[in-house]
Amino acid sequence: MSVRPVAAQRSFYHTDYLAGDIFGPANRYRLFREKIWPRLLELAPKLEALYCAENGRPPIDPVLLCGLMLLQFMEKVADRRANEQVVYQLGWKYALDLDLDYDGVHSTVLATIVKGHWKPNESVRTW
Repeated sequence: MSVRPVAAQRSFYHTDYLAGDIFGPANRYRLFREKIWPRLLELAPKLEALYCAENGRPPIDPVLLCGLMLLQFMEKVADRRANEQVVYQLGWKYALDLDLDYDGVHSTVLATIVKGHWKPNESVRTW
């Protein structure tokens, strides 16, 4: 399965534990995490149907990719910059509910999705 399960117990290196108090109630990253991220998690069953776990490529969580693309659009950054942001910027990690040591995705993954090389099943609409 490519969709990562939501862990019931968090690590001490999780951004929620380390930075939960840093982002105020009106902060855009907190709002993303509280309002948009749960809605994206609801899409997980539909998005999981689009993925093949045995195709030889390393699986990338489709919910995470959707969230990453939304943050990329909100911040108006290029693909490489979006990958740098998710690796080094605490707000992005907090918004996407990631551990502090998350390595990011390759920038070509975002470019492939945006350019239309990734064609989801027409019966499942996520956007």
